Amino acid sequence: MAQRSLATGLVLLLLLSTSGLALSTASATGARSNVCAGPICINELIPNPAGYDNATYPGGEWVELLNEGSTSVDVRGWSVVNEGGKSLDFDAASIVDYDAADSASYTMAPGDYLVVARNGASDFYLANSGARSLDLRNTQGFSQHLVTWSGSTSGDSYERDAVTPTNDLVATDTPTPGQANNETPTLDISPGPFHITEVMPNPWPSADNATWPGGEWVEIYNPGSTDVDLTDWVVVDAALSKLKLDGDSTYLADGTTTTTLPAGTRAI
Repeated sequence: MAQRSLATGLVLLLLLSTSGLALSTASATGARSNVCAGPICINELIPNPAGYDNATYPGGEWVELLNEGSTSVDVRGWSVVNEGGKSLDFDAASIVDYDAADSASYTMAPGDYLVVARNGASDFYLANSGARSLDLRNTQGFSQHLVTWSGSTSGDSYERDAVTPTNDLVATDTPTPGQANNETPTLDISPGPFHITEVMPNPWPSADNATWPGGEWVEIYNPGSTDVDLTDWVVVDAALSKLKLDGDSTYLADGTTTTTLPAGTRAI
């Protein structure tokens, strides 16, 4: 079984569910951006604005969100966290055009854009050089979307890759806060052949890394009519650590290990 904690949410690379749990057949080469696990996604950001980084919007650093889901989401209490663990909470100080009397100013309807800005915050920053990342987290602290970029040019914003969303963000010299990007992302992702249906993140009384039936585990289900070869499939946790779904770690109901998930069956 897994040697690392699966407790925080698993990254979904093939949109097998909408809960933030994930399975993947491959990892991006040279980049770590994740496919957005929920309806609210990081769409664009500016780490190196022309002028002071902590200036008041429309100056300074900012992050644009997009609701790609089908329901409205109140983002108060959400946050973005940089690679150094510094966070920017979404509240009256950071949400651009926030109005306590107008729920539309902090509730994102489907298709809505919303900008959160640093606005003078001294305990948060978007670094300007090297490999960088930003993690979007909901009110429970679960990761919803991790994006990465490398370096920065003054005045340029960085938006999602229009072809491959798992690539680093792409630089553009025409920032578009609060509106569609210069290149609208096209997600070439289809539903996977099976789903995560249950997890055990905190087993008791066994140790987390105990051998099945003890320890942490993830249940997967094949609802289809054909068997699925599990070769090269992995579960990825929030720390980007991987557990292969192979003959050593994957069990059928009778306790036997397997590299194939038969149609209509579940495995651990």
